[in-house]
Amino acid sequence: MTGRAIVSVTVNHTAGHSLDKLAVLTLLPALVLTTLLVYPTFRTNTRWLAVAAIGLLVFVFGLTIVVNLPINADQLDWNVQSPPAEWSAVRDRWQIAHAVRTASAVVAFGLLALTAVLPSRSR
Repeated sequence: MTGRAIVSVTVNHTAGHSLDKLAVLTLLPALVLTTLLVYPTFRTNTRWLAVAAIGLLVFVFGLTIVVNLPINADQLDWNVQSPPAEWSAVRDRWQIAHAVRTASAVVAFGLLALTAVLPSRSR
């Protein structure tokens, strides 16, 4: 076993559980609040930017629930000194999902910012 495996499992044991709680407590309320805040744009020419942003945030929430949180939960049972043989594949899957999730959230934020600053007209 490599030192990387020990570090990876140790980090997930110490930070993963707390971050899972934070994700569950913040993602859904943020999605609902964002939808409520952009609702007035649904009757303007910038509505598609807002709809795309909300769609991306739903995707972020779904990806977190389907991929990241289950991996985090599984890793809590791993032995730090003896992680499973496929630990690096699991880590890579988590990191890819996290990168996609982060990029989607950044794009959603950009779309919401555009919605806020672009001139809009009612339809």
